[in-house]
Amino acid sequence: MKYKEQRAIAQQGIQKINKDLTIDDYLASLSKQGIYASDINQIKVLLRKEFQQKYGTQFEPYLLNGQEEQLAQEFPDLAPSTIELVKKFQITEIQTRGQRSVAKMMKEGRKEEEIAKTLKNPFFTHENILAEVDHYIKHNVKVSGQEKQNFVVMGWLLIIIAVAVLAAQPYLQWGGRKTLFLVITLIATGVYNLVKSRMTKAAIEGK
Repeated sequence: MKYKEQRAIAQQGIQKINKDLTIDDYLASLSKQGIYASDINQIKVLLRKEFQQKYGTQFEPYLLNGQEEQLAQEFPDLAPSTIELVKKFQITEIQTRGQRSVAKMMKEGRKEEEIAKTLKNPFFTHENILAEVDHYIKHNVKVSGQEKQNFVVMGWLLIIIAVAVLAAQPYLQWGGRKTLFLVITLIATGVYNLVKSRMTKAAIEGK
């Protein structure tokens, strides 16, 4: 079955599903009609998406204002299972939208307090917002302050030690190969530390 046909059947379901005919009931009726299970699974995905698009924004004010118990009264034509499904999807949408908003406001240079005050709601809490802020900083902001300084100091210190070892090579008891290996290792590690002073935490941790 082509996508266009699957979507048409899903849209028909929107018109048929009510308090007495749940989504599962409708899908079961499709199975009895001989529609393949693979097509029914896709229709199920489309059907749920259609319900979210139709009712999600209508549910949102009730969810955000702690009035979930009123949904059954305000939408008497929907079965409890359908209401729960739309609630679940809309809560996920609220959280996803909050995550995108945190990233956008961070790019704009907004302060953490302002972001929390603007975006906080029952499903995207202050703790959620702080976690998203930390995630954004870790993946998008280069290290700074004492952390950056530590990398710089360590980098140059290792390079200076390498130069000192190379200069002292004639007086050392081990061979030239060992000295060369030690110098290369020190310089490489030092340079890497200098590079890390210009990286994000996520890049440094390899995440």
